[in-house]
Amino acid sequence: MRPRPMWTVIAAHVLALGAALVLYSVPHHVIPRQEAAIGLTSSRTAMSASVADAPEVTPTAAVPAQSPAPETPFPAEGQAEPSPSAEGQAEAQPSAEALPSVPPTPAPTDGVGQFRVKFADRFTSGAVEITDDTYRSANICVSFSSFRYDDSDVHVADIYVADISNFITVFGTDRYGRGGSYTEKPLAMAQRWNGVATLSGDYYGARSDGVVIRNGTLYRETKISRDVCVLYWDGSVKTFSPGDFDAETELANGAYQAWNFGPMLLDEFGQAMTKFNTDVGPRNPRSIFGYYEPGHYCFIMVDGRSDESEGLTMTSCSEMVSRAGLTAAYNLDGGQSAAMVKGDEIYGVPYRGGRSVSDVLMIVDGANQEVQP
Repeated sequence: MRPRPMWTVIAAHVLALGAALVLYSVPHHVIPRQEAAIGLTSSRTAMSASVADAPEVTPTAAVPAQSPAPETPFPAEGQAEPSPSAEGQAEAQPSAEALPSVPPTPAPTDGVGQFRVKFADRFTSGAVEITDDTYRSANICVSFSSFRYDDSDVHVADIYVADISNFITVFGTDRYGRGGSYTEKPLAMAQRWNGVATLSGDYYGARSDGVVIRNGTLYRETKISRDVCVLYWDGSVKTFSPGDFDAETELANGAYQAWNFGPMLLDEFGQAMTKFNTDVGPRNPRSIFGYYEPGHYCFIMVDGRSDESEGLTMTSCSEMVSRAGLTAAYNLDGGQSAAMVKGDEIYGVPYRGGRSVSDVLMIVDGANQEVQP
């Protein structure tokens, strides 16, 4: 038998690969799949009870750090930005207003997940104050800023909430499920829910596995292979390696939200990392959730895949958030999914205009914001 021409062999392999990609993408992104929540829930009330039942601990005075605080990534006003990570040169120095470095300090709180006393100077007595870059009310304080870092444009929403209920997650079309009919542009979700700051989430609907906890309800927990980030009812945040996470345990501990894209960007000591549990390490547009301390968070969006803004590597992301003083940080779905919304307008430049996604993180005003079950 005569051997087949090489071009026919190559064409056959290309067609087979194309067919495989179609078969993969249709159930994941086209065919709608309504799914039911597992139904296990956590509550602030349970956390309040556990705190009340805990033995009283006498507080000790804070001991000042023996070593100087790490250099922040912000230059003096008007200072030129040096090339990042160059041997023998100064590190990149984004502008002074983004990612404010605020080390956690002991402060009074007025209940589980409540921070009105702790950050009293951040909130108004009732009036809503809005400028081009800030939103301040009795419930939230959000400031937006942008800067250059490692040949990329970075956009930040610095966030204080008076109550953890001002930090919600929203599903595309307000429904849980997989497929195109369960996705929506972040801008549309922000406009419908009157979001003050909105960030694209972990796009849980692109996968059939992983953990999904939203607003205190467990929707899914199967085959966790990615790092997990948990926001608790008390406002604290913790990141987990896949083998260290158990959904039922963390629900019992008060898990309020859990995302499963990753990777985590800081180690348990808040230090930069060099190895990551991810296959999306090269330069890309990024969405990052950052945590300073309970009640103080930030959303970060990095423009990428353009001549003006290349996007950040995972290593560069880790170095940036570490130098900014974050306690924990977590990479969410980036690429074309990465998007931030300031009020009712896009903030930053999503790649190719962004895409419809299955979920977002959102900061909303209101003392008792209702969230979807």
